[in-house]
Amino acid sequence: MRPFDLAVRYTGQAPHRWLSGLAALAFLAVFAPEAQAVITAGLDHSCAITPPGIVECWGRNSQGQLGDGTFQDSALPVAVTGLEGLSIVSIDAGDSFTCARTDSGAAYCWGRNAEGQLGNGTSAMSPTPVAVVGLGGTVESFSTGSLHVCALLVGGSVECWGDNVTGQLGDGTNVSRPTPGAVSGLGVPVSSVASGFDHTCAVTTGGDAFCWGDNFFGQLGDDGASIETNVPTAVIGVAGNAAGIAAGGFHTCLWTTAGVALCWGDNFYGQVGNHVFVDHLIATVVPSLGGAVQELDAGDSFTCAVLDSGDLKCWGENLDGQLGDGTADFWSSPASVAGLGSEVMEIGLGYFHTCAETALGAGYCWGDNAFGQLGNGSLASAFSPVQFFSGFLPSVPLSFASRVALGVLLALGGAFVSRRRWGR
Repeated sequence: MRPFDLAVRYTGQAPHRWLSGLAALAFLAVFAPEAQAVITAGLDHSCAITPPGIVECWGRNSQGQLGDGTFQDSALPVAVTGLEGLSIVSIDAGDSFTCARTDSGAAYCWGRNAEGQLGNGTSAMSPTPVAVVGLGGTVESFSTGSLHVCALLVGGSVECWGDNVTGQLGDGTNVSRPTPGAVSGLGVPVSSVASGFDHTCAVTTGGDAFCWGDNFFGQLGDDGASIETNVPTAVIGVAGNAAGIAAGGFHTCLWTTAGVALCWGDNFYGQVGNHVFVDHLIATVVPSLGGAVQELDAGDSFTCAVLDSGDLKCWGENLDGQLGDGTADFWSSPASVAGLGSEVMEIGLGYFHTCAETALGAGYCWGDNAFGQLGNGSLASAFSPVQFFSGFLPSVPLSFASRVALGVLLALGGAFVSRRRWGR
């Protein structure tokens, strides 16, 4: 969840005005931990951190990307093994692998490793988590691409590992590497990083944006005649205004400090969101959103944004129903996702499916489901959201009134509940 007070969002006023003492603590126990959730979608699998801090994955498992020690697909969430005793605070899924970050800033990955994307110095796949070795500092956040990973370290530097055929590691070479290496030439501290199919982007603390790697469709946003680069190049037209960034298959989007969305690159399916189907070499404003963007994510050929109202809007390819509007129609402008039941807090976009978590703590997925990546026990694709069945999440979320009542009871009893919600 982006930085705004959850209590204000629910009540319209700061919690200290109507809660005090144990009541305020109970409110935070029931509501505030929701701001620390994680949900993610990869090529054919999905993962989430579910209460009480258990990492679960579901879908295809041919490369061990579910992390349960097997290579068996699962249409229901299964617990990742080997993370016992670790506090996992974020997770992200790539093509056929998954990575996670601990509260101490360590990184673990599992699944496919032919390109060294697990970061453990080998090319051997692993159906259980292995530690990323050789990091030059503490990981603050990270992002998985198709076959590579980039991590933002505390202090603002970026290190990447895995596939580097188009220079997506940003180290000045096109040589893949199984351990982390520093990105060259950024020069200023970075605040966020995003990995796409074969390209990577970053936003600096000053609000500038840089991209590197494949540029066949103009996804680097540098108006550079679609020439790839193995070092960072500045994105044109966003200087000083970028708040966050997302890299898709062959397109890129960011949102500004004012909540405006801009996209560029491949637009064959309308994933740039500006009502046309023409590729764009420079950043283009996404119109008709109907609100300020709080979070944005890019899938293979589609894009979704969470607005300040809690609404979720998506645009682009929709052949498998990944836009969640109940149709298979492509949209070159934002379309609302229906049937989520409450405000959206976090989203995770895969190649052909989408997952989201709502303010009531319920998890939903929709789109392609050939390998069970929607997590509802079936293999049928869904053109609107369906709830995935986690052993730690209620199949029917608590109503707002029930959550308030629970908070009051906790306050009166002097109990404290610690719950972990997912969140990118």
